[in-house]
Amino acid sequence: MSASNISIVTKQASSAGVSGRTRLMGVYFLNLLGDGSSNTQGTINLRNGANVSAPVLWSIGAPKPAGGMSIDVPDAGILFSEGIFIDIVSLTPTTSVTDVTLMFTGGAAA
Repeated sequence: MSASNISIVTKQASSAGVSGRTRLMGVYFLNLLGDGSSNTQGTINLRNGANVSAPVLWSIGAPKPAGGMSIDVPDAGILFSEGIFIDIVSLTPTTSVTDVTLMFTGGAAA
Protein backbone atom coordinates (compact mmCIF):
# COMPACT_ATOMS: atom_id res chain seq x y z
CA MET A 1 0.00 0.00 0.00
CA SER A 2 1.30 3.43 -0.89
CA ALA A 3 1.89 5.99 1.85
CA SER A 4 0.85 8.87 -0.43
CA ASN A 5 -1.88 9.66 -2.93
CA ILE A 6 -1.62 8.30 -6.45
CA SER A 7 -2.11 10.80 -9.28
CA ILE A 8 -3.06 9.94 -12.85
CA VAL A 9 -2.32 11.55 -16.21
CA THR A 10 -3.34 10.34 -19.69
CA LYS A 11 -1.72 11.39 -22.98
CA GLN A 12 -2.69 10.46 -26.55
CA ALA A 13 0.66 11.35 -28.17
CA SER A 14 4.32 11.79 -27.29
CA SER A 15 4.59 14.57 -24.73
CA ALA A 16 5.63 15.46 -21.19
CA GLY A 17 3.51 13.41 -18.80
CA VAL A 18 4.77 14.41 -15.36
CA SER A 19 6.92 17.35 -14.32
CA GLY A 20 9.26 17.23 -11.33
CA ARG A 21 10.62 14.37 -9.26
CA THR A 22 8.17 11.48 -9.28
CA ARG A 23 7.79 7.75 -8.75
CA LEU A 24 5.99 5.77 -11.42
CA MET A 25 3.61 3.27 -9.84
CA GLY A 26 1.87 1.89 -12.93
CA VAL A 27 1.12 2.26 -16.64
CA TYR A 28 -1.99 1.54 -18.71
CA PHE A 29 -2.10 1.83 -22.50
CA LEU A 30 -4.09 0.85 -25.56
CA ASN A 31 -2.51 -0.82 -28.57
CA LEU A 32 -4.78 -0.39 -31.59
CA LEU A 33 -4.75 -1.86 -35.07
CA GLY A 34 -1.94 -0.02 -36.81
CA ASP A 35 -2.47 -0.28 -40.55
CA GLY A 36 -6.01 -1.64 -40.80
CA SER A 37 -4.89 -5.10 -41.94
CA SER A 38 -2.64 -6.42 -39.18
CA ASN A 39 -1.72 -5.65 -35.61
CA THR A 40 1.46 -3.61 -35.38
CA GLN A 41 3.66 -3.41 -32.35
CA GLY A 42 4.58 -0.03 -30.94
CA THR A 43 6.94 0.96 -28.15
CA ILE A 44 6.51 3.34 -25.25
CA ASN A 45 9.76 4.86 -24.00
CA LEU A 46 9.44 6.51 -20.61
CA ARG A 47 12.17 9.15 -20.41
CA ASN A 48 13.69 10.80 -17.33
CA GLY A 49 13.11 14.43 -18.27
CA ALA A 50 10.90 16.83 -20.19
CA ASN A 51 11.69 16.01 -23.83
CA VAL A 52 12.43 13.29 -26.36
CA SER A 53 16.21 13.59 -25.87
CA ALA A 54 16.05 12.65 -22.15
CA PRO A 55 17.46 9.22 -21.19
CA VAL A 56 15.10 6.24 -21.37
CA LEU A 57 14.49 4.59 -18.00
CA TRP A 58 11.88 2.09 -19.19
CA SER A 59 11.00 0.86 -22.68
CA ILE A 60 7.71 -1.04 -22.99
CA GLY A 61 6.89 -3.07 -26.09
CA ALA A 62 3.17 -2.95 -26.82
CA PRO A 63 2.28 -6.57 -27.56
CA LYS A 64 0.22 -7.88 -30.45
CA PRO A 65 -2.76 -8.29 -30.83
CA ALA A 66 -4.57 -5.04 -30.22
CA GLY A 67 -5.96 -4.34 -26.77
CA GLY A 68 -5.27 -2.69 -23.45
CA MET A 69 -2.50 -3.55 -21.03
CA SER A 70 -1.97 -2.59 -17.41
CA ILE A 71 1.42 -2.86 -15.70
CA ASP A 72 1.84 -2.34 -11.95
CA VAL A 73 5.32 -1.40 -10.73
CA PRO A 74 6.17 -3.23 -7.49
CA ASP A 75 7.41 -1.81 -4.20
CA ALA A 76 8.20 1.92 -4.27
CA GLY A 77 7.90 2.31 -8.05
CA ILE A 78 10.52 3.68 -10.46
CA LEU A 79 12.12 7.02 -9.56
CA PHE A 80 12.14 9.61 -12.35
CA SER A 81 14.20 12.45 -10.85
CA GLU A 82 13.53 14.90 -13.72
CA GLY A 83 9.90 14.07 -14.56
CA ILE A 84 8.50 11.68 -17.18
CA PHE A 85 8.35 12.23 -20.93
CA ILE A 86 6.15 9.71 -22.79
CA ASP A 87 7.74 8.84 -26.14
CA ILE A 88 5.41 6.74 -28.31
CA VAL A 89 7.21 5.00 -31.18
CA SER A 90 5.20 3.32 -33.96
CA LEU A 91 6.55 0.77 -36.40
CA THR A 92 4.15 1.86 -39.16
CA PRO A 93 3.07 5.26 -40.50
CA THR A 94 -0.12 5.03 -38.42
CA THR A 95 -0.08 5.15 -34.64
CA SER A 96 -0.58 1.84 -32.90
CA VAL A 97 -0.24 2.94 -29.26
CA THR A 98 -2.73 5.46 -27.89
CA ASP A 99 -4.01 6.62 -24.52
CA VAL A 100 -0.99 6.10 -22.28
CA THR A 101 -1.99 6.55 -18.63
CA LEU A 102 0.62 6.96 -15.91
CA MET A 103 -0.07 6.39 -12.20
CA PHE A 104 2.46 8.27 -10.10
CA THR A 105 3.29 9.84 -6.76
CA GLY A 106 5.06 13.20 -6.40
CA GLY A 107 5.51 15.61 -9.27
CA ALA A 108 2.60 17.14 -11.16
CA ALA A 109 0.70 16.20 -14.31
CA ALA A 110 2.17 18.12 -17.25
